[in-house]
Amino acid sequence: NAHNLPTVELGNSRNLKVGQWLLAIGMPFGFYNTVTQGVVSALNRPLPHDDEYIPFIQSDVPINPGNSGGPIFNMEGQVVGINDQIYTNDGGYMGLSFSIPINTAMRAVHAFEEHKKLRFGWLGVDVQEVSPQMAQALHLKEPVGALVASVSPHEAAAKAGLKPGDVIVTYNHEAVYSVGQLPPLVGDTPPGTTVPMGILHNGKPETLQVTIGTMPAKMRHVEAEKTADIR
Repeated sequence: NAHNLPTVELGNSRNLKVGQWLLAIGMPFGFYNTVTQGVVSALNRPLPHDDEYIPFIQSDVPINPGNSGGPIFNMEGQVVGINDQIYTNDGGYMGLSFSIPINTAMRAVHAFEEHKKLRFGWLGVDVQEVSPQMAQALHLKEPVGALVASVSPHEAAAKAGLKPGDVIVTYNHEAVYSVGQLPPLVGDTPPGTTVPMGILHNGKPETLQVTIGTMPAKMRHVEAEKTADIR
């Protein structure tokens, strides 16, 4: 029932760039109000043992047990992420920290406020890595992108004209270098949004306009069963 509590300003996590400085505030090992610093190491990072539809911010900001749930700030003092996980062998910081982008978190907040379910974007395709041999067969200069293995009928990708054998190389102006980058980019897109998707069709570049669908509830249940806590 409190009123007029002090708050921090929220930023736009889509504006983050690799190499940008960040600050984290938390309580590692019980030490209150600890500030650590680092840089953005990578963006839209999928985690193979966690929810692959969350585009995590990877940084080298020192985060330890007790930091989870704390804010990560840009240099304007705006919250751009929520500290979530680390990769570690001994339970301590090893240089790999992962934060949930604030834009992703606020999508959940707005859904809760409106008493709606949180919906993830959905293309309706099976994709696989492009191997050097596949790249040569597809007349690609290098093995990058996500190779479309199959397209579900009546889903977003099929309606946009995507075909098996096409290679997705950009999504909403973001480069897709590997197959793992695609799920978090799609999942973080609000259903009903139309985005440009760059593909290679028979080795020739094309741009498709794709209206993103909604991930089926049964798929979310299957993915949830695959998750593992790596904090």
